Amino acid sequence: MLGDGNVNCAYSNVTVEERAERLVALEIKLNEMEKSINEQEEKLATAAKEETQTQPNKTKKCSFSCFSTKDIKDKIPRRFTRSVYSMYYLWLFTSLALTINAAAMIIYNFNFNATQDFTHRFVVSVMMALIGIPGGFYGWYRRYFSAIAYRSQTQFLIFNVNFMIHNIFVVVMSVGFTALNSAGILVAAQQIHRAQKGVTEISVIVAALMW
Repeated sequence: MLGDGNVNCAYSNVTVEERAERLVALEIKLNEMEKSINEQEEKLATAAKEETQTQPNKTKKCSFSCFSTKDIKDKIPRRFTRSVYSMYYLWLFTSLALTINAAAMIIYNFNFNATQDFTHRFVVSVMMALIGIPGGFYGWYRRYFSAIAYRSQTQFLIFNVNFMIHNIFVVVMSVGFTALNSAGILVAAQQIHRAQKGVTEISVIVAALMW
């Protein structure tokens, strides 16, 4: 109680002019801090612009650095790294699933549809993997990466549309229509009914891994 009384006496002894001077000094310090923060933000913005301007020259070279996770550590804020890593590993998983799907459907068509335009089905299976892997990388993963790294609403909108299309593609492929060359549930069920171990195992693995 005595301590509180001393503090109150100390505040009561401060004149109005002294309080005004202290407020002015505090305001000056706050303005200096705000100025320094603005300068740092401007430096970061100019560095980001310079990096984006030099980015096209780097992409012209056939470099595989974009397939590494180093750019996630360098450009993505720490609070968003987990979500970007999740999208990256989802793309890797989808790429593996498309590759296994192509191999499974080639074996399936060779064993059961060899006389029914096998070449056409073979080309469709391979093209789905060759188009789907880079399409997923540039279609939705890099769009999400750019939206987070550069705070781009346009990139985030494109990501939402492309990722919705990807989800529809996953649902269709998980069903397993032979006309679409998807080794999904229906193909796995047919192979289990036929008791064909080799193709059955591949089809079940594809259905489990991909979808």
